[in-house]
Amino acid sequence: MQKINASILTCGVILALLTSCDINGNNSSSFTYVGPNSSSNIFVYNIDFSKKDDLSNLIETFTDKTLSIKEIESVLKILNTNDLHANNSKLTIKESNLYDYSNNDNAETVFDANNFDSLLEMNLTRDNDNYNVTGDATFDYYGIDEDGTVKDYDINDGKYFVNIDITSSTIMQILDLKEETLNKEYSYYLTDYNLQNSLNLTQTDYFLDAINDIKSSTFYSENEKAFYGEIKDDSSINLGVIAKKLFSVNSEETKPHTISYSTTVDIVLKDGMITKLVYSDLVEAEFTEEKETKLLEKKTITNELSII
Repeated sequence: MQKINASILTCGVILALLTSCDINGNNSSSFTYVGPNSSSNIFVYNIDFSKKDDLSNLIETFTDKTLSIKEIESVLKILNTNDLHANNSKLTIKESNLYDYSNNDNAETVFDANNFDSLLEMNLTRDNDNYNVTGDATFDYYGIDEDGTVKDYDINDGKYFVNIDITSSTIMQILDLKEETLNKEYSYYLTDYNLQNSLNLTQTDYFLDAINDIKSSTFYSENEKAFYGEIKDDSSINLGVIAKKLFSVNSEETKPHTISYSTTVDIVLKDGMITKLVYSDLVEAEFTEEKETKLLEKKTITNELSII
């Protein structure tokens, strides 16, 4: 039985960089940058950061507070229309692996080899006039490697940059966490296409890919998946998809419990612009006797967007 890939956090410009700081070495991206031989290799300082009316006009056609599946799908089709409008992103990535590999904790949590708990927080701001991004980063990590080595990081003075180097015709993307083994630096050929994606703080396509993964998943049956959409009293729209599956576990090694798998993508729009995106993939154990829930695995991205 194949669960949705828990390493899905590897899409998009900013997300690719941030998740590549994974202590366990998961460093990949589904985004393809345009190289110097591409037909898109025409660079202009003319990226449009203005807000388009497509989403607002569509939303104005909705008459009920609860959105139909057709209406939700119509929003998703043009969801990334205003990706370049927000110039501030508060990005939080939480990731944990707390499985009981040694059968020594049951309902409580005892760190075994390969267990880890991490939190990466970024506050990013784009300068539309100078085509760059700057931000602060904090990184809190505790984990045990397979060989028993303990890694413990508490970094609160990290920095993130996207800068243009005209001399070398490159875009520099840097995550400096003040720790040599965690620092990341990438360079991309300077084209308008590459620069636009480097300056995109919303990265909606990552979340749309996650929705499509849920829709096509064979791990979750069709009756375990549900779309939702609602117009709130403040005229904001909350929509997304959630999937959940339960398994009962009875074995000699552990106490009776239920394993809960859930994957969610949650989106909030206000005035025709995305203000919040959340991806969540959780595995939890619910122990019957203790009436307690224990986190086994978590991967959550929260991206809060605004204009400053």
